[in-house]
Amino acid sequence: MVRDDEGAPGRDGWGGARLERYSPEATEEQPRLGPRAMLAYACASLGTGAFYAFNNAALPLFLRPLTGSDVLIGLLSSTRSIEGAVVQPLVGTWSDRLRSPLGRRRPFFVAAVPLAAAVLALTPLAPSLGWTIAAIVVYSLLFNLAADPYTALLADLAPLWQRGTLSSLAALVQFVGQVGVTVAIALLGERGIPPAAFGLVAATLVGSFAVTIVGVREPPPGRDGSPRVPWREYAASLLACREALRFFVGLFALYFGLNAVVPFLTLYAVNEIGASESTALLLFVVVVAVTGVLAVPFGRLGDRGALVIPGSGGRWRLRVGPAPAYRRLLAFGIVVQAIAALLGTVATSLPQLVVLLVLAGVGNAALTVLWWPLLTQLIPPERSGVFAGLSATVQSVALPASVVLAGFLIDYFRTYRVTFVVLALASLVALAVIATVRLPVAPPQPAAD
Repeated sequence: MVRDDEGAPGRDGWGGARLERYSPEATEEQPRLGPRAMLAYACASLGTGAFYAFNNAALPLFLRPLTGSDVLIGLLSSTRSIEGAVVQPLVGTWSDRLRSPLGRRRPFFVAAVPLAAAVLALTPLAPSLGWTIAAIVVYSLLFNLAADPYTALLADLAPLWQRGTLSSLAALVQFVGQVGVTVAIALLGERGIPPAAFGLVAATLVGSFAVTIVGVREPPPGRDGSPRVPWREYAASLLACREALRFFVGLFALYFGLNAVVPFLTLYAVNEIGASESTALLLFVVVVAVTGVLAVPFGRLGDRGALVIPGSGGRWRLRVGPAPAYRRLLAFGIVVQAIAALLGTVATSLPQLVVLLVLAGVGNAALTVLWWPLLTQLIPPERSGVFAGLSATVQSVALPASVVLAGFLIDYFRTYRVTFVVLALASLVALAVIATVRLPVAPPQPAAD
């Protein structure tokens, strides 16, 4: 069981100082977001969902005829490029300090997304494996130059008690993008990934981010607690966020486990269960569908600590603890993910694989929706950009270590099942670390609508 310190006074997640409540920067009121603003922000997730689904599910199948190396396939099919470990924190810091007519975050969308889409669309025309690798590395880096400021924008726009809901809405839209692109690619070709699939993802990426660029109004500098501060003070403030840095250790373990499985999931379905390539792509939709269906309930539960469920016998109230309950639900998601991983080591049929994927979708919904709102509880709001970049560093470091280990284990044991063992062990480590993170006392939230 995860210890819940939300009600314990005298603890502060920004460095251990004794405080009874959040610091003044965190309690500065942010206006409530309306449905239109939420949808404008979430629209870009349609493109990120298409990108993630393509890289995780379709790209491994595209690369298989080009190389027999599972390590290389795993590295290239992950959505974080290795160089992002250095680049992304610098981008996050830059976005925190940037002042422009478009705001702090949107200039990165304008600059990076069209270039990423162009390189992505041209990738299937690469004349050799070397050029293909170069194109994948470039478009992945360009995509992440926009993706991390997009993550940081959520904390700029939404007050704490709406961040779970906004994150869940973005996850739901992302689910639509993932399902739509995966099904479309499965229908485009029974065998192999056609060049048209790359163009489809590129067009979705540009169109969805364009709506967010036009529809979102970023808060003016200063109103969101974001004054420009000297570099030395800025760096010192990051080291003071000890609970956030501890959370990154758990996040590293979490991504280490996930990266061992996700790039090989469709190959697992084909080689271990006997599914066709098109069936493997459609099975990937099961995870995405469950994630999308449960995203909003997890977000509302995280924000409110309770959820009213209407039924034929009256209304049921599901309560999970004091609000915000992001960590408690994140722990639940990790446990379910570990159970799915254990099932992956023994599944032998399509029905068993579907059960595995449903469980994975439940865990993935909690993880996808709640990790960032939980992190924003531990950091000053004016540092959200650099912490989004640091989370990218965690992913970028975990990615090659995990994929290389998983690839060698697959080659040694001659089975993709071994990746699920890595995920199960990593999930237990993540759960143990996140349980030790101390949360600051949350400010009172508005009454439920």
